[in-house]
This record gives sequence, structure tokens and C-alpha cells, in this order.
Amino acid sequence: MFWYCFKGPIEEYLQIDVPLYEASTKCDWVAAKAILDKRPELVRFCITENGDTALHVGASTRNGWRTEEFVENLVGFMKGEDLELENKNYNTALCLAAAAENLKVVKIMVEKNRSFLTVMPLHAAASAGNYHVVKYLFEKYSELGDDYWINDNHGCLLQICVETNMFGKHFSI
Repeated sequence: MFWYCFKGPIEEYLQIDVPLYEASTKCDWVAAKAILDKRPELVRFCITENGDTALHVGASTRNGWRTEEFVENLVGFMKGEDLELENKNYNTALCLAAAAENLKVVKIMVEKNRSFLTVMPLHAAASAGNYHVVKYLFEKYSELGDDYWINDNHGCLLQICVETNMFGKHFSI
């Protein structure tokens, strides 16, 4: 999905984009909301050179309850399709949350928009050895039916789980 990067005078960039990035890295919802109340379209804009949105940045942090609160509030500000935005590495915020082992954050995003589930977040979680996230996402993918599961996906996931010593944790594919 296409994202927009801020284009405008450097002063505006410094007054809007940089503070939104800082709020996202700190999971400071009060600061982020103050910016988004004035410019709600920025929820879809990239705020890093890698094309990350505020959701990408916030979802990949490990600030405990602050991350969960930030993402929950930010997702409430977004449309379902906004969660499908990818950075330049083709990662959604869900992929980054899955790799960061933010299970509650993953659940918040999946509940907002189940239609953007792909195998990428599952593979990201498995590659990072995040058993609980893998288990949750695998269950959600299984609910979608066989259209999402081709043999290559099963084989690749199995290989990643074996490589990260996850296979012995009663995880069945």
C-alpha cells in the first residue's frame, strides 16, 4: 500500500514530523495526539527515511504498557486500511510488532483489520524466536482457511521454527 512522505518547508518538517517521530519513539500519546488533532492525515505519512509511519515506530518499541496504550490509541485514530501501509522494506507495522514480541500490540492490530494478515508477520515473529506471537498469529491464519496457506509457506515456517528451536515447544504446523 502507498504511503506519503512529508513535503513542505523545513520549518514545518521540524515542527510536525520530528515531534511526531519523537512522540512515537517514546510512545507519548499525549504529544502524538496533539499533532494528529491538528493534522490527522499525518497518521498515514512516513516519518523516517525508511518509510515508517508513527504506527511502525511505536509498534516496534519495547516500552511495555506505554507501547500498548500508544498503539491502541493510534489504531483508534486510523482506518483499517491504514494498518496495511508498508515501509521501504515492505514491512507493515504488524511485522515490526511481531518481531519485537509485542503480543498485545499484535492483537490490537489484528482486531482492527484482519484482512491484512499475511505470512510476513508470522515469519518475522518466528525468525525472532517469539513463540507466543507465532502461536497467536498461526491460530489467526488457520482461521482464514487454506487459501492463505500454500505448501511453501508451511515449509518455510517449519524451517524457521526448527532453526529458532521453537519446534519443540508443542508448536504444531
